[in-house]
Amino acid sequence: MGDFTEKEKNVRKLFSQDITNPKPNNCFSVYDAHGISTNNALAKIKQLIANCKDKMKCQHIQELTIVLCVGQGFDKSSPANYNNNSIRNRSVEYFSQKNIYCEYLNESEQSYKQLTSNKPNKGVIVAFIMPDFQG
Repeated sequence: MGDFTEKEKNVRKLFSQDITNPKPNNCFSVYDAHGISTNNALAKIKQLIANCKDKMKCQHIQELTIVLCVGQGFDKSSPANYNNNSIRNRSVEYFSQKNIYCEYLNESEQSYKQLTSNKPNKGVIVAFIMPDFQG
């Protein structure tokens, strides 16, 4: 099993703060997909999208961003890259069909802050994904 780097842990901490102190007009959801298969991760993210759109507080959402926070190894030469690229390709295909913007966050607190900045009608779902998928 891989583990989150310090930078990734900081991003997770930032997200936890957003859950505790939600920003106005924003809808947040999180899913920690550490160590489960690609298929299960994507299925869970799809469910989060449905739940987000169903909740009263999120009905104003017009722009929904999916942030896949990939664990260490995503951009390095490692056996894990094949599965991570599979996640990237399959999720982009699914989300583009649904007109949902999909962003990839790799050890970047600044990118996270920009994506989750307080913009009207914007929703963010964050999925923390490790590079050791078996599916």
